[in-house]
Amino acid sequence: MDKIAFTYDDVRVTPDRQIGIHSHPQWELSHVIYGGGTRTIGDRREKIVKGEVILLPPNIPHVWQFDPSVTDNEGCIANITVFFEDNTLNGLSALLPEMKDSIDKIRMQTEAISYSGATLENIVSILYSVRNKTAEARIPYMFRLLRFLSDTSSCHRVGSNNTLSRTEMRMERIRTFCACNYARDINLDEIARYAGMNKSAFCTFMKRHTGHTFSEYMNELRLYRAVERIKNTEESIAEIAFSVGFSNVTYFNRLFINKYKCTPKTVRMNTIDTELHTYVEQQIIPRDALFDKAHHADHVNMVIEQSMKLASSMPGINTEMVYVTAAFHDLGLVNGRENHHIDSRKILEADEFIKPVSRRNRYD
Repeated sequence: MDKIAFTYDDVRVTPDRQIGIHSHPQWELSHVIYGGGTRTIGDRREKIVKGEVILLPPNIPHVWQFDPSVTDNEGCIANITVFFEDNTLNGLSALLPEMKDSIDKIRMQTEAISYSGATLENIVSILYSVRNKTAEARIPYMFRLLRFLSDTSSCHRVGSNNTLSRTEMRMERIRTFCACNYARDINLDEIARYAGMNKSAFCTFMKRHTGHTFSEYMNELRLYRAVERIKNTEESIAEIAFSVGFSNVTYFNRLFINKYKCTPKTVRMNTIDTELHTYVEQQIIPRDALFDKAHHADHVNMVIEQSMKLASSMPGINTEMVYVTAAFHDLGLVNGRENHHIDSRKILEADEFIKPVSRRNRYD
């Protein structure tokens, strides 16, 4: 990495050109312009949200596993990343005492955090405004960026420093390889060679650490990707089956029904609107950071996951309303615990973005 105060990378590449799990001594600010998939930061694995901005403190193992099916028209993903040294923060704090408070707030962060609301918009605006500037011309903008990064009032945790063992590192490398190549046939010889093991040792390793054979693991991954495409594209079920790596549609349908207890068509009929999902992820869930730790984003995400899992076994239920209700269920805590379930409902009913969702689903 060049020895400059702030390294700015504006990258647009195909998903297979991503870096495997790694860590480094710099602070990292990552903004996903276009792409989807899964990110792993320390002890947390979550979906990548288009438009997200993540700040990672130094030395946290992390990897962004971009889905090859979620790209722009030219098959690429895009992101902006800014790196800066802890020594840079020390130097600025000593040289410019006016920045000390902001820098101290940043350096207090020991966990990776995701920004939301007005702070997110301000950070993204700066990242875009310096795209065509020289490193020297970016400096005043970076000072402004640090000020916005210090505002963590609407942030939520997305991972903490959890040094991975050699075994965990190997498993993450395997996950990354599979996430990048699931759309094609991956034979056992190839993946075992990539993992640095013979076939017998690899099969034992997979069974021990995932509870599945490699074939079962790939089927699970491909079904997961298929669900995303069913929900977010208008491709036919057959096209989706082939695009995620299945060579036989009948076999795909059988596996799908066995796992989800419903047909792919049923999932498509009960899809959550993309704008609704983005609104909830960026504007609603971060509000839970105001409450005690038992009711932070981790809790509401768990409630959403369990609610959606239950809803998936009931094909006739309206999944949008299940999703919204689960996301809002604790917001009434802002007025205290006693009547928070009632207050949560009032907050939901008063939300201007949610009202059209409620109306269109009222008689579903």
